[in-house]
Amino acid sequence: MLEISALLALSLLGTVPIIKKIQKEKSIKHQERLELSAYLLGIQKEIEELPTDVYLQKSWLYENFIDEITEIIQNDKAILRYLDRELAPDIFEIYENKKHWLKYINYEFFEDELKNYENYFNNIESNPLTPMQRMAIITHEENNLILAGAGSGKTSVILAKVGYILKKGYALEDEILVLAFNKKAQQELEERLKNRLNKNITIKTFHAFGNSISLESETLVPNKTRLTSFASSLVKQSSEKESQNFDEMITKATQAIETEQYISPYRYLFIDEFQDISEDRNRLILALKKQNDANITVVGDDWQSINKFAGSNIDIIQNFEAYYGSTATIKLDYTFRFNQEISEASQNFILKNPAQIHKNIKSRKKSKNQSFYLYWYTSSKNMDKYIEQIIKLIKKKTNNDFSKKFYKKSIMILSRYSFNEPKNLKYLQDTFSETLDISFSTIHGAKGLEADYVIITHLENGKFGFPSEQSKEADEFLYAEERRLFYVALTRAKEKIFFIAHSKQTSSFIDELKEENNIYALN
Repeated sequence: MLEISALLALSLLGTVPIIKKIQKEKSIKHQERLELSAYLLGIQKEIEELPTDVYLQKSWLYENFIDEITEIIQNDKAILRYLDRELAPDIFEIYENKKHWLKYINYEFFEDELKNYENYFNNIESNPLTPMQRMAIITHEENNLILAGAGSGKTSVILAKVGYILKKGYALEDEILVLAFNKKAQQELEERLKNRLNKNITIKTFHAFGNSISLESETLVPNKTRLTSFASSLVKQSSEKESQNFDEMITKATQAIETEQYISPYRYLFIDEFQDISEDRNRLILALKKQNDANITVVGDDWQSINKFAGSNIDIIQNFEAYYGSTATIKLDYTFRFNQEISEASQNFILKNPAQIHKNIKSRKKSKNQSFYLYWYTSSKNMDKYIEQIIKLIKKKTNNDFSKKFYKKSIMILSRYSFNEPKNLKYLQDTFSETLDISFSTIHGAKGLEADYVIITHLENGKFGFPSEQSKEADEFLYAEERRLFYVALTRAKEKIFFIAHSKQTSSFIDELKEENNIYALN
């Protein structure tokens, strides 16, 4: 018995150092947790002192806070027991649901900004901006995608957002770049920005911007060695004449950015008509963004992506976040162009393709009368006569329309192909010039345009019909691009749409519209 007690005593004596060691470690851990909890309380205080007039985006003020809070708590979740939720609410919110925390903290900012800039939003354009337009302007993430349906005021948003950034002091005039896809869009943006803001903002087409990079590479890198023979040849190419290889120029301009032969001064990038972006242009934008850690806002509508033949890739706008990272997406929800009947019919038509991004475009205009009219034909040889008969019907309406005293009504004749232009177009324009402004365009050419009345001709099936049977995309929804093209045609009209369709070889698009909408037959 004595021997057992002695052994037990010796065993207990051996555990004393272990117990003391454990207690010491617990004491040290306790002290560490006290210190870290105090540090987290310090972060809580810093968060409370953040400026309330700044939108908190990923790369801004809170980034380090989130990283530190997440790392500390993940390493030792017991630290939460050392904190009082009432004293450190943001610490708990960030750890438990940082997205919810960001939405909440920015919600307060939105409320203040909407009040502070109410006068600006009401008067920057001829009509007050809609609530979603205002949200698109205030939202200030690193990457911003504004989905703007037909007639929803995308140019107004670009204009007002540029002005807002300048008012907030986020950037100087020469730190903002706006890129447009063609000269006409560039000129419209330039004119409206100058008239409304009276600021000198750099607005260029992709082509012009690529050329400017070629020319400016030498002067914008004073501390670099002279340009390589590659860059010198780029400058030479830029001075050459309708013969320059555009794709090659974009590629070389991108390389100049990526190799820092060109140093970008732009901290804010705006891209118009982003649904038409190509892989090469997208790489150029990404290079600009990466070089200067630039904030980017793109505006577009995947429903109106109609330039696949020219290299556009609809996947880039539809999966924008995969290319650019964390993104705020704003969907403009009102059209200022057409009535609710045209709005519902056009969006029901485009959303038959489940790959298109879902939006709900509304209109404050209610249709008093019929919006869709259908004229049947059996031979396209008489197309000019059919078009004239429809124009006479429109003229008869305008003769009784009080509004004709103030301006001429416009008629846009649209067709899938340019060779369908009416042979009697000049005659029609001259005959009805007093009351009507008549024009013709392919549907591709009509993108961005509008008219009071739209006449869509040659709606038949076949190789050169609409949808064109040449355009069966193997990897997409059947006639996906042709469907988007027809959506563009439908959404050019402010008041009424007239379809001229073959009675026996009818376009599948017309058959589909007839099943779901009230279309009045004229013959």
